[in-house]
Amino acid sequence: MNRRNKCVFLLFYLFSLTKLGESVKCYSCSSTQDNMCGDDFNLRYFKVYECAGSCVKTRGRDSNNRLEINRFCGRLDDDTCRSSVYNNINVDMCWCNVDFCNPATKPLPNRGAFIIFSLLTFLIVYFCPF
Repeated sequence: MNRRNKCVFLLFYLFSLTKLGESVKCYSCSSTQDNMCGDDFNLRYFKVYECAGSCVKTRGRDSNNRLEINRFCGRLDDDTCRSSVYNNINVDMCWCNVDFCNPATKPLPNRGAFIIFSLLTFLIVYFCPF
């Protein structure tokens, strides 16, 4: 197999390992219904759901200054956090796109994509010089 064919084969193989378009596993709960969904989140206590989009965590205080934390499925491609007002409550919302990422305060970095991108770049430079 010549070098060009090896390069093409390697690229197809690496792209086949990525998780494009698949679901992400997220926690779903509300601290208004269960106190264990709050800041002292217990990973083993809550069911995991397959989500077609991203995982979301919201955090805010209601008009009585009670802390409300919610975890659920959402739709946003970016790992990001934003502040907004929802039902007269100032809410911090964080979206993340890797399995089990919504117990955290801030979205976890997508380490898998970074590793695959780094490996792919190295292999292209090494095996496919231009």
